[in-house]
Amino acid sequence: MFSKKLDMLMREMGANNAKVAACAGFDRTNVSRFRNGVRLPEPTSRSIQKLVDGLYIYACDYDRIGRLCDITGASRDGEINDIKLALLKWLYEDEHSGRKPIRLKGRPSASKQKQSGNTFGTRLTDAMSLADISNISLSRMLSVDASLISRYRTGLCMPRPDSGSVDRIGNILFKRIRKNERMRELAGLMKCSEDSITETGFIDWLFDFDTQAPAEEIAVARLLEIFEAYDPDKVQVYGDEPDLRAEIINDDSSHYMGIDGLRTAVIRFLTMAEGSECRELMLYSDQDMGWMTEDENYRNSWAYMMARCIKKGIRIKIIHNIDRDLDEMNMAIRSWLPLYMSGMIEPYYNDMPRDGRFFHTLFICPGVAAVEALGATGAEDSSIYHYYTDDDSIGACIATYDRLMDNADPLVRTGSPDIRPLLNGDVSVIRNTLSIGTMPKELVDEYSDERLKEIWSDRNSALLEILKDHKFYEYAALADPDELDAGKAFTEKYERGLCKNYTRAQYERHLDNIIRLTDEYKGYYFGILPDVMLKDMTIIIGEGFVEIIYDKLPDFAIGFTHPLMIRAFGAFADRLRRLCRIRP
Repeated sequence: MFSKKLDMLMREMGANNAKVAACAGFDRTNVSRFRNGVRLPEPTSRSIQKLVDGLYIYACDYDRIGRLCDITGASRDGEINDIKLALLKWLYEDEHSGRKPIRLKGRPSASKQKQSGNTFGTRLTDAMSLADISNISLSRMLSVDASLISRYRTGLCMPRPDSGSVDRIGNILFKRIRKNERMRELAGLMKCSEDSITETGFIDWLFDFDTQAPAEEIAVARLLEIFEAYDPDKVQVYGDEPDLRAEIINDDSSHYMGIDGLRTAVIRFLTMAEGSECRELMLYSDQDMGWMTEDENYRNSWAYMMARCIKKGIRIKIIHNIDRDLDEMNMAIRSWLPLYMSGMIEPYYNDMPRDGRFFHTLFICPGVAAVEALGATGAEDSSIYHYYTDDDSIGACIATYDRLMDNADPLVRTGSPDIRPLLNGDVSVIRNTLSIGTMPKELVDEYSDERLKEIWSDRNSALLEILKDHKFYEYAALADPDELDAGKAFTEKYERGLCKNYTRAQYERHLDNIIRLTDEYKGYYFGILPDVMLKDMTIIIGEGFVEIIYDKLPDFAIGFTHPLMIRAFGAFADRLRRLCRIRP
């Protein structure tokens, strides 16, 4: 019996509820209910995945791994995943729930994927074990959702170096490890002497992203954190109102010097645009983005003035460069994201490579003003930035811009989600719940919602069309049985953010239909994530495009077509397949 076996195993290993719960990342009352038989978790539930992980981590931390293997029949020399699988089978070998087990292509959980000891996720997990701290406890100290810590540990998300999380996480873990007198074990992980470890050195080791993962994976992980931090419900005004001193507003200078001069010129430019009858701005710059992003106060002022222009109904065309690196693009997206959500931005990318010798900046408000600079790369802070207000100079700038547009393609598409590109190749979709398109028809009918039926019909038809010639990979975390019993498990959100509650029986029928799809269509793959990876977001990765949909705005999507982004998200999709052990 599950409860008796768990109780015996914990007694044999000298474990108590609190320590196993801390290793597992949930409350100790969960372990208590498992041991006394009040609750029997499903073998595929997130609760049992966490319990198995917690028992394994405890056994490693307290030198009980040999005893764990002897009791469960696992090989002491076995791989981590093999030991965990043996533990899971041993716990359930006498249980007969009567339910059909989930059999999906690939392994059942990304959490069972063995990670290299040199990844951020593995280092964080090891440090948290030494600190004897759970996902929940760490998340409370950081005032973030516990699922974010889970994604950090699986390597599917990484904190931005400038977010403040880096120092806070490092400080908390270092102090706890030292308090627990486990510095010797930390020295073994860091491959240095115990006496040489400092808090700064520990933080540098823990967050040394550059040596831990490919740049593309790191860039996508950081980009997703930017998107997740954005809340459509809370955005009203972008940035802070700049100090529009009289000398800026009334300035009639024809040129400005250096980066500070450029910043002044741009604020003047946006102020004139917002006060004019202009209906379009035309922006291009291939110089380093630091002039806009490095000074937070200036970035906020710039965002405020851009938002003022958009609010007045001015559309903004901007041409990005194909050869900006991922860090530059992430910085730009971080600044531009709230503006993209307005639907008033038309971003493009130019496929002509940047000239490494020169930079060119060109901002135009037709009929009002233009800012232009052409200088040697690296000399931006000593270059002259011209400010034109005469028709001839502005016309010449427009002609130059039009030539750049001849070699440009759309970078970001904003508007209603578009399923047509999905039909052109293999697709990967990451969600926080099961998809409407994979529901059985009888379940859709049971909800008696005509709009839901229409959406299901469109998405189910698109899915089946893709599967005729291509592969479809879908990733989601399964609902916890407790959430199902409490009526807190929901369908995917659809029109205007509406969703339906699942009963346990309804959820099981949806899972059964997913199993049917995996059996019936050789191109359909479902990967179970260990936890909700993307809060309030869905990501669609296809051939030549990426689309991000906020659940709160299901009728609005942001789509990327820039080759660098496509390549980075393609690497991210490959990583998900490896984590879920999907082998097409």
